[in-house]
Amino acid sequence: MKSASNPPLKRATLLISLCLSGLLFTLGWFALHSQQQVWQEQLQQQQQLIQAQLPALKDSPSNMLKSDFSVLLAQHQQESRTFYLQWTLAWLLATATLLALLLKHLRRTQQLSQQQQQLRQQHALRALNEIAALANISRTEQIRQALVLGVNFFSMPIAIVSHVSGQDFRILVQVSTNDGLADGQHFDLRDTYCQLVIEQQQVVAIEHMAKSTYADLSCYQQHQLESYIGCPLWVNGQLFGVLNFAAAEPRTRPFDDTERDFVRLLARWIGAILERDEQEQAQQALLTRLQHITSQVPGAIFEFQINP
Repeated sequence: MKSASNPPLKRATLLISLCLSGLLFTLGWFALHSQQQVWQEQLQQQQQLIQAQLPALKDSPSNMLKSDFSVLLAQHQQESRTFYLQWTLAWLLATATLLALLLKHLRRTQQLSQQQQQLRQQHALRALNEIAALANISRTEQIRQALVLGVNFFSMPIAIVSHVSGQDFRILVQVSTNDGLADGQHFDLRDTYCQLVIEQQQVVAIEHMAKSTYADLSCYQQHQLESYIGCPLWVNGQLFGVLNFAAAEPRTRPFDDTERDFVRLLARWIGAILERDEQEQAQQALLTRLQHITSQVPGAIFEFQINP
């Protein structure tokens, strides 16, 4: 299942907004340049007119000519400042309008993305409840079907539920397209990404391993998995192992809060399955032991009941 978020659409929207702003600025610059040429032509015409009138104004005081030039120059400067101010205000208003529309669109897109993510999460949780209600499959197959849900939710092809004891990493259940993985396999914890989850005891999400602070880890050099999300598994209050999803390709966007919440809920669900399985195994072991004891002394209980 593809992510609801659409980064290419957001980038296209931003690009269109910038292009429109650039177009407005370019049009304004051409308009300003044209007006500047008009002013220059007007000044040249005034200068030519004054030069043509110079022979007739030889007897006129020189300060009169200077005054005419000063008035004309002041008028030109005032018109230039007014035009610059009007154009700047118009451009700022247009840019602010475009940015407001862009922000509104981005907020709307984000709201739709969050709603779609929540719907996906609700659908996945309903499916988990349906899996838990199936009485004709084993605990292992229940967990495997839950991993398939997670694979579809994250669009990441590798999913593993592991048990960690010291530096021993054992795959309990896995779903992957990698033929090299199988249930029951053992690895050194230091050769897995899950060492980060065990160390931090919280959700670890990596969108692009090569660009992360973990790029120097030996596990990355060995497995070359670019994206990863893992969550600790707790059973009977003890750190049991790790639930994780991984892919060879980097993600196009960061893991969001909905995805982090989903992996926590899924880890809690799997932890409850494992805890219930351990309790049933303990009860079965106790029952077997009691049956063994009573079979060894068949008359002891009867004698105790007769002569308390």
